[in-house]
Amino acid sequence: NSTLGAAVRFFIKQRNAQLALPEVVRLEVERNFRKNLKECVGKVRKNHRQLLAVFGKLKEVVLPNDAAIESKIAEIFSGVGGELLQVDFSFESARSSFLKTVEGLPPSSDQNQQFKDGVLWSDCIRLLEQDDVFFVTSDSAFFHKRNYEEGLAKNLLAETIGKAHQLKTFRSLGDLLTGIKTEVVIDEALLVESFMNQHGQLVDDMLGRNSFSLEKAPDLKKTLYATELPTVLYIEFAIDFPCSDLSDQGRTEAVFHLNGTGSYDVESGKYDESRFTGQELDFLLADGTTSQSANIIIGAASIVIGHRDVIHSVRYQLTEENR
Repeated sequence: NSTLGAAVRFFIKQRNAQLALPEVVRLEVERNFRKNLKECVGKVRKNHRQLLAVFGKLKEVVLPNDAAIESKIAEIFSGVGGELLQVDFSFESARSSFLKTVEGLPPSSDQNQQFKDGVLWSDCIRLLEQDDVFFVTSDSAFFHKRNYEEGLAKNLLAETIGKAHQLKTFRSLGDLLTGIKTEVVIDEALLVESFMNQHGQLVDDMLGRNSFSLEKAPDLKKTLYATELPTVLYIEFAIDFPCSDLSDQGRTEAVFHLNGTGSYDVESGKYDESRFTGQELDFLLADGTTSQSANIIIGAASIVIGHRDVIHSVRYQLTEENR
């Protein structure tokens, strides 16, 4: 999982797109993943033995065995979260790639035979019969004079002409996100309502202690993040409520600032895991000086006694450019 990967999965889900997985890519990813995992396990085991020799006694380190590694490899693409389109290795793609290696045509050349890349390209051409294809690659072998700015190599570009759909190239996932903007609609009124339903008592307590009441029409500012779950957004938000003075002290321009976080399921339209991160009440006294009342919010849920499980999570901020 990566932050960019999380954002791409989110947008794929929102656009009802599919992630194509050619067999040549799957086999290579699985091989490299297996190799990397076994190397990591080997390094940890070796380092632990060296430390044990120095200290004489250490806690046992539990590492994944070969069966656990193979099980994880089998799951590597199951967590994509969108619809996965398996593209089997075909004789047609193999033959097309082989001819390019023989003739020294991109993505191969006279000095560099790229059979796998040729198969991958042929798979993309076959997919054009079904839908548009977004091809993300930083490999210059696919481009004219090995320069991305020059566009596709002439022979590859010719293969896309006359197809039922279009092929677009992107140099990176960041470029892809710019090219697949989608509108993310958040019900702001529901966000405020959900937050107040869960934390309204804390708000009322602070207002009561300071003799203020909330007025309507709060101002909401929010920042959205894609997560490892393609239908769930993480939200950071600030709600500013204008307030009225219930005392006879002549206080004016009162604003109650509420800060929080939460998650939003774009499919169900529901907010969850709403948490307070701060509240502050600002106002002017009768003599024009500024006064402030603030509460410190302690996140007790993060306290851990003893060892804890560490869970990987990712968040990618959705800016106006890629929202």
